[in-house]
Amino acid sequence: MRAIKLDKKFISAWTLMGHEYLEMKNAGAAIESYRTAVDAEPSDFRAWYGLGQAYEMHAMYSYATHYYATAALAKPQDSRMWNALSNCYDKMDKKMEAKKCSERAERFRDKEGIALHKLAKLHVSIGDLERAAVCFERNLRRKDMEDSSETSEALLFLAKFYRDRGRYEEAIQHARRLHD
Repeated sequence: MRAIKLDKKFISAWTLMGHEYLEMKNAGAAIESYRTAVDAEPSDFRAWYGLGQAYEMHAMYSYATHYYATAALAKPQDSRMWNALSNCYDKMDKKMEAKKCSERAERFRDKEGIALHKLAKLHVSIGDLERAAVCFERNLRRKDMEDSSETSEALLFLAKFYRDRGRYEEAIQHARRLHD
């Protein structure tokens, strides 16, 4: 607050204040702070991303996708923007758009490590089980036997996938890993 009193156009302060309001679940105040930041500096991807988060918090996904897309245009190689877009498109039941965004997040070395799992699930939802299996396998190699619900979901899918294709050795391997 003090920084803003000293300089009303201090963009980072407005953006950080928006982040704090989001943490406190005060989306209205967060939106005001982020809008002030983007009015002062339209290329600030952090404020656009924050606006997307605020609208997503209220399940206003079409607005959220607009702001996330603007953030992605401002910083196109940041996987977080594409993951956020994918998540909103998925919630809007726009699976193909969500898939494209997850593919782009993965292409830009997804820092959070969520795009590949999301991509596998999207392939399952559109019926492309072969590609889903490839994504689950790649994600398992990347996660390196980390215990998580994602690992369990991948192992279960792969055990069933290989069983249904008569590849019983691979199905048993995945089922054993799941059991362990």
